[in-house]
Amino acid sequence: MDNREQPTLPAPLIFTDRGGETTFHGTGQIMLYPIVHLKERHITPKEYVSLLEQSAINLLAELGVSAERRCGLPGVWTKEGKIVAIGLRIQNGIAYHGMALNVNVDASWFSAINPCGTGKRSVNLFDYVESTQNLESIATQWGNQLNLLLDRN
Repeated sequence: MDNREQPTLPAPLIFTDRGGETTFHGTGQIMLYPIVHLKERHITPKEYVSLLEQSAINLLAELGVSAERRCGLPGVWTKEGKIVAIGLRIQNGIAYHGMALNVNVDASWFSAINPCGTGKRSVNLFDYVESTQNLESIATQWGNQLNLLLDRN
């Protein structure tokens, strides 16, 4: 982040050695953090990011939400903003970390984050579908989508 006055958030700022400038993981998100041996599967990091994005796009389509990739911007986007963040660490050919789907996140948590520098806001799944969705079921569907894509490789 630059030297502008930073918003005060009720959580600590923790610096890590992963990519990206700023991210949030917390209440109101479903996180999918697979550990995948990319070398054994002959998957490049770029292909893996595409698989992760596609799993979220497929999940959201199942739920009736139109989402897409944006050229040069990691994650998954609706017309209104970023709905899925991706963060990876690859070490010795093994991918760690993964994705976070915003389901019902308090928007104030994102006041310190400018998704991919776009000026767009982060959005929630519950902005598009009824909040009566079973979160465990959504998480299972998402994992199944990723497994289907990985099995094709």
